[in-house]
Amino acid sequence: VVAMGYFPGLLSLRPQTFAFLLFALTMWILANRRRRPRALWAIPLVVAIWANLHASFFLVFVLLGLAWLENRAERGGLLLSVAAVAAAASLVNPFGPGVWRFVAGVSTNPTVAEFGTEWAATTVRSPSGIVFFLSAAAIAVYLAQRRQPIPWPTLLHVGAFFALGLLAVRGITWWGLAMGPTMAGLLPRKRMANEDHRSAAHTVLAAGLVLFAVSLLPWWDWRGPDRYELLVNAPQGVTKALDRALEPGDRIFNEVAWGSWFELQLPQNAVFMDSRLELFGPSIWDQHAAVRMGRDDWHAILDRWDVAAVAIDPTSTRGLLPLLESHPGWRLVHRDPEGVVFVRTEEELH
Repeated sequence: VVAMGYFPGLLSLRPQTFAFLLFALTMWILANRRRRPRALWAIPLVVAIWANLHASFFLVFVLLGLAWLENRAERGGLLLSVAAVAAAASLVNPFGPGVWRFVAGVSTNPTVAEFGTEWAATTVRSPSGIVFFLSAAAIAVYLAQRRQPIPWPTLLHVGAFFALGLLAVRGITWWGLAMGPTMAGLLPRKRMANEDHRSAAHTVLAAGLVLFAVSLLPWWDWRGPDRYELLVNAPQGVTKALDRALEPGDRIFNEVAWGSWFELQLPQNAVFMDSRLELFGPSIWDQHAAVRMGRDDWHAILDRWDVAAVAIDPTSTRGLLPLLESHPGWRLVHRDPEGVVFVRTEEELH
């Protein structure tokens, strides 16, 4: 439930979605390490896959470190060996050791922290932040009233993922995924005659969740030829208008959220920015903001980058819209509820 508190990040179409599955698989392997120690050797394979999908693969090493602290006297050597092989497996990617530089760069990049809403500190001013702090308060109350002593590695586990959720909104999902198994390990258990007893209700619930997730995949034909209209940040009318208006090589000034979609649908036309926030420095962000707000140098910036078309959401760029409408060098070619498209006039081009 807490993981679902960060709902957009959990179910949107992005590589991080696969990372959630790999995170859960790693936690399952580590939770069963005493009964199935050989399964630990699947973790390097998980890391090799994860490192090619999303930068959050470093969380495997957080989980391994916490597990090592928990039972360093029992199988600490095995866990360290697995961690060493997993570290080598993380290098099996097109960038080799550079993937670790990328992880470090994203986490310390001030541009990402300033402009990426997912990287903003979690507060109670958002629904996901409210869910996060309520869940943390519930866990704190449970731990405080628990009569049995709480193992310090468990407290460290809770603290580590609470800090992750506190530092960035996107950390809330990892908090939710990690706390379920962690808190379940502290709940009182009644010994059963059959320790491997499985509840039919749990099986049905798990199967239902899997089917629900599969039904959300984007390639099912039941949504018809216009199924991409259901995708977030995929403005169909705007995209078609750009396709009609632009020549190969023409450049687009665009909403950041639309950038990746335009790169997919209009590969011959460069966009001003896309959603990979970490690739663009403060200067580019400042120029993008200047154009959106209609600052005095907005047209000079578009000229400097030889922009041929502007595709924006008028509800979020009210400063730019009237300037484009009144400027003789720009012509409106498309308008719909999602956005507008302006292209340079023939006089402006020549």
